[in-house]
Amino acid sequence: MVTIHKSKGLEYDNLILPFCNWQLERTTDTIIWCHTDEPPFNELPLLPIDYGSKKMLGTAYEGSYLHEHLQNSVDNLNLLYVAFTRAKSRLFVYGEKKSKNAKEGPTHSGRSRLIELALPLLLHPVEATLPDGSTTSFPALEATLTTTDEATTLDYGQCFDEAAAVHQEKSQSENIFLRSEESETFALQSHKSRAQFRQSNASLAFTESEGDARRSRYIERGTLLHHIFSRLRTVDDLEQVLQQLEQDGVLYDETSPEELRRLLERALKSPQVREWFSPHWTLHNECPILFRDAKGRPVELRPDRVMSDGHRTIVVDFKFGAPRHEHHTQVSRYMEQLALMGHTAVEGYLWYVSRNKIMTVTP
Repeated sequence: MVTIHKSKGLEYDNLILPFCNWQLERTTDTIIWCHTDEPPFNELPLLPIDYGSKKMLGTAYEGSYLHEHLQNSVDNLNLLYVAFTRAKSRLFVYGEKKSKNAKEGPTHSGRSRLIELALPLLLHPVEATLPDGSTTSFPALEATLTTTDEATTLDYGQCFDEAAAVHQEKSQSENIFLRSEESETFALQSHKSRAQFRQSNASLAFTESEGDARRSRYIERGTLLHHIFSRLRTVDDLEQVLQQLEQDGVLYDETSPEELRRLLERALKSPQVREWFSPHWTLHNECPILFRDAKGRPVELRPDRVMSDGHRTIVVDFKFGAPRHEHHTQVSRYMEQLALMGHTAVEGYLWYVSRNKIMTVTP
């Protein structure tokens, strides 16, 4: 099973298009931006208009509807062309036949309806006028059309037995490029290798020692915890966030949900931390702060967690390594910019999660 878009450029011996009944265009809750030269509507450069034939035909925006309708039709014809041309030998198309209950009217529309209307036309020659005024003709299709109350069926081309005969004829051709693929059976055997791995002194620098592996796992653990805290709005969201990460395949092996849950519950026991993760605050998680420095260059700061209740503003940065002086400078810059933005009573904190240590930052 593959979508039409993903199959573009591919081909298959046998292709089944099971649901050839998608709508030509979606008009429910669809808005297009339109312009018209008809007064007084032309005084506005653009207007959002509910899209649909019943809403736009006969109005000042009829031209916009016709243009959009044409584009939708062309897009759908292109999509249908891609779907029909993926088949190499046999194509099976299934649509939806309209209801035979006259009171209901046609219970299907879109692509199925157009195909059902077009099938009888394929059995007769068709004359068409091209945009340049010239005419061209399409011969009748040598096919069989069967129509009942339950189904309409069009059979065209070779049956399976005839197709197999063509396949056999190609296989026996002397031209190698005309021969069909044939399966070959061969045996596989495995033998013990006598080769030994020898590592040069130079390559040793590029391999990971046991200490490096532990350090790498420690960094990955910190990145994961930072990602979890960025998703947490309140303490009650913890279980939902962990379940989502587990479904996404992020939690496995050494990063099990149970281990992380214990670590996070221990970190969130602090009354001060629990206050940060309470629903009391208007929260901004990793929202960028944009400004220009003294030389006019654009600068972006991204604090981990900014909380405000209209009276106080708290900015917290999560850290998972050893305390460093640069961390204080970083949070101090956050506090400075928040004050310039009009926030009052700005407080700054560094939370070293692994050490379960909170440090107050002064501007």
